[in-house]
Amino acid sequence: IACNAVHYHSHIHSSMKEHRLKESNKALEKASHRDGLTGLKNRLALDEDAAAADGRHITAFMIDINYFKEINDRYGHAVGDQILRETSYILKKLFPGASCYRYGGDEFLVLTHRPAQDNYGAPTYDFTNEGSAVKVSLSIGSAQGDPTGHEELYALISLADKALYVIKKRTH
Repeated sequence: IACNAVHYHSHIHSSMKEHRLKESNKALEKASHRDGLTGLKNRLALDEDAAAADGRHITAFMIDINYFKEINDRYGHAVGDQILRETSYILKKLFPGASCYRYGGDEFLVLTHRPAQDNYGAPTYDFTNEGSAVKVSLSIGSAQGDPTGHEELYALISLADKALYVIKKRTH
C-alpha cells in the first residue's frame, strides 16, 4: 500500500508539474508574439499571419506618428511611450476586428478583411495625448489586394508603406 501511495503521489506531482510547464510555455509563446509596450502583435506574429494569407481581400494600412522623434526629444521617452500605447488603443477603435501590429519604432500596421468602404479612409488622424496634452498626428497609407501567401502579403504591405510616404510628403 505504501508503494502504491508513493507511486500515486509521484504521478500526481508529475502531472501537476507537466501541466504548469505547458501553461508556462503557452504564456511564453503568446508573449513572444506581442509587443511589450503596446500589447499589439509584433513582427513575429505578422510573419506567421502572412503565411496564412489565403487570397481573401485584405486592406493594409501603414500608420506613422508624425514628428515622433521630436516629441521624444522635447517631452521625453516616457511621454513617447505613452503616445505609442495611446496610438495602439486608437487603432483598435478605428479598425475594430482588424489585426493590429507594431511594425517598428513609431510605425504600425493594420490588416483587415473588411471592405474598403468600411475602413477608416482619411490620410491623417489627429489626437491630443491625454497625459501630457501633446498634439499628435498620424499619417495613414493604405493598399488593397487579395494576397496568397507570405510574399504577396508583404508586397501589399510595401504598397501601403509607399502610400504612407506619399501622404507624409503631402502633409509635411
